[in-house]
Amino acid sequence: TKITELSIPGTHDSGATRSIFDVSGKCQDTSIETQLNIGVRFFDIRLQLVEDDFRVVHSFVDQKLDFEDVLEDMTDFIKEHNEEFLIVSIKEDASPVNSTNWFEDEILEEFEEYKDIICFDNSLPETIKDARGKIYILSRFNTPIGIPAYYGWQDSTSFELDNMYIQDNYCITDVTVKQKDILDTIEYAKTH
Repeated sequence: TKITELSIPGTHDSGATRSIFDVSGKCQDTSIETQLNIGVRFFDIRLQLVEDDFRVVHSFVDQKLDFEDVLEDMTDFIKEHNEEFLIVSIKEDASPVNSTNWFEDEILEEFEEYKDIICFDNSLPETIKDARGKIYILSRFNTPIGIPAYYGWQDSTSFELDNMYIQDNYCITDVTVKQKDILDTIEYAKTH
């Protein structure tokens, strides 16, 4: 089966489970581990480099989650379920704080420990069989690591990028609008 024939469930701001005064920051009710267990296979991870370590953030809201913990959850899942594969979008969502390293250099160093599972190819393999047991990086920062998505990513809309149709409508005023977006994407997938 070709990967382009799949509908891959994903979450927006996957690690954003905390908010400030219930106003800003929270996008999810469940942890990365729970999302993996309920079938999420595309993750949108937003990072900030703080004292040369990566923290998961949503804009200025620290999610109290180390990126290393996210990677551990994901790699443990893939080791236990090697017939699966994940796509992880990485975005620098806030400026570095008290850091001496560049984001790109630090991210490569962070991934080094997981190089047997994390794949840096600039496109997805053609088939599920070839993708199994790997985590594919979609880079939303300006560097040639993984699938390039720095140029072409669109905010709060549905769009095509590198043979992927992405529904990421997040500026909504009513949950029924988001439900319709999801159902429309499922219908789109049936014919494309």
